Amino acid sequence: MKTLNIILILFILTTQVLAYNFSPKTLSIGDGEVANINDANAIFINPAGIANSESDQFSLSIIKPFKFYSFSYLSRLGLGVSLIQIEDFYSYEIASGIKLWKWNFINIGINLAVNREITTTKKEYLGFSFSPGLQFNIKNFSSDSPFEIKVGTYLKNLLTIKKIEKFMDFDIKWGCNFKVFFEPVSFYFGGNKKPDLSIGADFKIFNFLSIQIGYKEQNNILSGISTEFLQTFSSLGMVYNIKNKEYNYIISFIKLFESAKKKSKSVKEDQTKEISAVILEKQKLLLEEGLNYYKEQDYINAKKKWQQCYNLAPNSSYGKESLEYIKKVNKILEKMRE
Repeated sequence: MKTLNIILILFILTTQVLAYNFSPKTLSIGDGEVANINDANAIFINPAGIANSESDQFSLSIIKPFKFYSFSYLSRLGLGVSLIQIEDFYSYEIASGIKLWKWNFINIGINLAVNREITTTKKEYLGFSFSPGLQFNIKNFSSDSPFEIKVGTYLKNLLTIKKIEKFMDFDIKWGCNFKVFFEPVSFYFGGNKKPDLSIGADFKIFNFLSIQIGYKEQNNILSGISTEFLQTFSSLGMVYNIKNKEYNYIISFIKLFESAKKKSKSVKEDQTKEISAVILEKQKLLLEEGLNYYKEQDYINAKKKWQQCYNLAPNSSYGKESLEYIKKVNKILEKMRE
């Protein structure tokens, strides 16, 4: 089970139009990303996705033409807060996600927000909201499946206290992600409360490059591109409304950071692999030396070599093979003593 992951959002400026869709992926493939998101933007798209994150992340997103900027940090420390500013509206949020114990195919997440509005007359209003999220991975539920299906939902502002006028309306987003293993394309389908249905596809061209296309109701054409270089993910998501001939786009940069603990673990794993390779090579030589002694009917030295081979790694293939030879030699030696 993965440990608890939480996002720290340092400072965010957003707009009403894209308040819930500031991730390039959600703009380029639609609401289906609710089922699959696992980066620093999960705090707003679906906090359940935080449970799938495997490294610390720093993210910067820019929305045109609304002068929107988001700075976010995904931390392994278990602490997270956020600040959203939309004109005279502020939201201070905390989000977390975790895999359910024994049920690794289910992720749950929550977003808690304190919302604050300052009017032109300097009056101040406070509101509170609770927003849960869920992700379900069918591949982890049934490991024999040749494909992977993920479904997810996010209930924005499910519960509110002292609801204020701006940006606190209830909304439900749901999505589905379908992928056949070893194929370079993923398909997405999703929607929201209105409902505005959307479909999209993500094509992996190279290991470092993928493109996205999609369509959302109300005549919206979706498109995007994502690249990866030196553990930095750059994404561009675009939406074009055919009827109104209007467009918008989001640019996002996400930098991955390997924690000292994880880096140390990675180094230890590499060292273990190197040591294992050295041990196996040594076992192979000892096994062969034992066979040479055996051919010369020098059973005592043959047994010594095989015993050394077995002692190095009893559970390896060479260790198990040497044990069989030892048993065989012991029978020969017993007959010789009789």
